[in-house]
Amino acid sequence: MQSVDNTIKFVASGSSYYESTGIWVEWNHKVLAGLGDLIDYISIHRYWERSDDYYNYIGQSAMDFEEKNNSDS
Repeated sequence: MQSVDNTIKFVASGSSYYESTGIWVEWNHKVLAGLGDLIDYISIHRYWERSDDYYNYIGQSAMDFEEKNNSDS
């Protein structure tokens, strides 16, 4: 793909499943170790359950995501 368009960026799928064992962090390390020289970004993402108050719920969940992301750096 980059031989056709050298502006293409590659994104690897990381994990942000926050559980107490820290396995999710190990997965991100494996992705970076295995693909680090081939990717431009790693995407850490999260799935949330459904809520009747969508915007409030997503806002609170995003803050939780940000706090965990900052505490693990």
